[in-house]
Amino acid sequence: MARNLVNLLMVVGMCGSLVLKSSFGQLLTTPVPDDVRVKLCGLFSIHFRVDIDDMSWTEGPARERCDGYHMLSYLRARAMTYAIDEINHNTDILNHIQLDYDIRDICNWKSSALRAASQCLGLEYDEEAITLNSDPAITNHSALLFIGPDTSESAETVADYAQNFGVPVISYSATSALLSDRTKYRTFFRTVPSDIHQAAAVAELIASEGWNWVGLIA
Repeated sequence: MARNLVNLLMVVGMCGSLVLKSSFGQLLTTPVPDDVRVKLCGLFSIHFRVDIDDMSWTEGPARERCDGYHMLSYLRARAMTYAIDEINHNTDILNHIQLDYDIRDICNWKSSALRAASQCLGLEYDEEAITLNSDPAITNHSALLFIGPDTSESAETVADYAQNFGVPVISYSATSALLSDRTKYRTFFRTVPSDIHQAAAVAELIASEGWNWVGLIA
C-alpha cells in the first residue's frame, strides 16, 4: 500500500507539467489565472468481476453488474484523492492550478474501462456510472490525464483510445511489455517496470543460483 501511495503521489505531482504541455502545446512556466482547473480521471477496478445476465432474445441486452469488492483498488483510489488534496493545499507544487479528480470503477473489464474513458472525456454520459468526484460540477468536463487502468489488458485498450485525443495515460500497475511500444502507445506512461525487466531478473537469479526447477505464483 505504501508503495502504491508513493507511486500515485509521484504521478499526480507530474501532472502539472505533463498535462499542461499536452493540452496547451507548451509548458507553462509563468503564473496562470486562479480559475485554471485540470481534471484527472482515475480508472480503478474497485469491483473485480462483471456479471451479465443471459440473453433472452426478447429484449435488449441488460446492463452488466459489477460484483466482488476489491479492497486494494479502493485504497489506491483513496490514495489518489489524498494525493490530489495534498497537492492542492501546497502552493509550492502547482501554483494557481486546481486539480480535480473523477474516479471511475471499471470492474476489471476492458469494455467498462473504455466506456469510463469516453465518459471522462465528455464524449458519453451515464447517470448510472459509479463515480467519485472532487466537484460534481466538473463531471462533464474533459479529462486531461488518466490515472490507470490497473491491468495491462485494460491499459492497452484505454491507451490506444486516449492517444487519439492526445491525452496521457499513466498506469500504476500495468506491466505488459507491449505497452513499451512507443509507436503504438504514444501517450502511455507507467510508474512500474515492464515485465521484460522482471523476467530478465528472475532468469538471472535462477542462473546464478544454479536452480533447475522453480515454481512461480503470479
